[in-house]
Amino acid sequence: MHSRFRPDSLLRASTYVLVGNAAGAFMGFAVLAILARSLEPASFGVLAALTTIIDIGLVVIDGILFVGVVIVASRYATSDPVRSDMALKLGLLIRLPLVIGTALVGILAAGPVSQGLTGSPEWAAEVRVVFLVLPLLALQSYIISTMQARQAFGRLALTTLYKNFFRLGAVSVLLVVGTLSVTSAVWAFLVAAALALGFSLVGAPRSYLARPGFGNGVFGEIFQVNKWMAVAALGLLGARVDIVMLSRLAPFEETGYYAAALQLCLVVSLASSALATTLLPRAAQFVTDDEMRRHFRRCLPFVPLGVLGLLPVLAVSGWAVPLALGANFGAAVTPFNLLMASAILTLVTNPILLLVFPMNLIPAYAMMTLVQLAIRVAANWYVMPAHGASGAAAVDLGVKLLTIGIAIVLLWMMLRWRNGPAGPALPVGGQD
Repeated sequence: MHSRFRPDSLLRASTYVLVGNAAGAFMGFAVLAILARSLEPASFGVLAALTTIIDIGLVVIDGILFVGVVIVASRYATSDPVRSDMALKLGLLIRLPLVIGTALVGILAAGPVSQGLTGSPEWAAEVRVVFLVLPLLALQSYIISTMQARQAFGRLALTTLYKNFFRLGAVSVLLVVGTLSVTSAVWAFLVAAALALGFSLVGAPRSYLARPGFGNGVFGEIFQVNKWMAVAALGLLGARVDIVMLSRLAPFEETGYYAAALQLCLVVSLASSALATTLLPRAAQFVTDDEMRRHFRRCLPFVPLGVLGLLPVLAVSGWAVPLALGANFGAAVTPFNLLMASAILTLVTNPILLLVFPMNLIPAYAMMTLVQLAIRVAANWYVMPAHGASGAAAVDLGVKLLTIGIAIVLLWMMLRWRNGPAGPALPVGGQD
């Protein structure tokens, strides 16, 4: 049984996760400030290119496994605890060989990976360290997903803090002793990942491991979601693709500006993640069209509010970005403005896009993300050599405006069609 992990109320869950993510964002910003002020933009760009391996690996691995496991485990958490536990057990059994295999392949291919990312094999040793970080964080990510499926958001919020907490501690030590460099920072990330995983294991849900068997029927349900989410994961690589392409198509300074600007948007990205974390298990339980339509209308008013929230950020970014990162990063202001607009757009539209899961539109969502990726890559080949980080950020925002706008219009049209003309329309933002 998993009675210890009782679902939190939506308000309490959102508060837990938002506060946890805000604290994590603050620590992430502190790590960014230390690295940006201690490394030249070019060196910071090399570090960003190397650590993008971790981000890409986590997006792909979580894309293959995360959503399907959480949806199936959440769907049966109350009605069929055995089936819910089996979903979590299968998720772990599939993830273990996947993360270990990825790490081994990366370590063996470190030379070519270094050549592909940086144009030189000299960073092969650091690439090997990065591929040791990846499985540790992938396993911690799975622990977090088990807490999400159990809707134990207070414990989840604490667990998400560990990565940046230990990164900040390790990087601060290097700064104090005067040994902070690209190489030492990568090793610090490895130490931080090991500590984060160790602390995450304390008090993590484990009762699902005792369930006998392997539940072929449950695997089929997970696969129905994840066969498309594995495709969608490619499209969700987003800014990670930008960093890899910038490292080859523009000077490393441009990679540094883009990566630093992206990190400054972390607080908004984590707020977006918090909303998705708390809303996904509940959205997965929507059954009727009325429930989905009410959800859409409650979420829609936040889109113009996001635009209003962006204006003061743009007003102060000209002096705030160099103040945060140092005078060497003044060229990061324009990329920051564009990426912040993109992050806020994602924040205010993600709750609406969660409707693709209860509406069984995951194949369409996967195709949308692939189209988004294809447009991004094609546009980047054209704009990056001439416009560097600013061009990449403009492409990011433009592609999201196009694809998300089309997706929201189509969702609304489908909901209107599915509901038909019966009954009076609820006002925007209406209540139950």
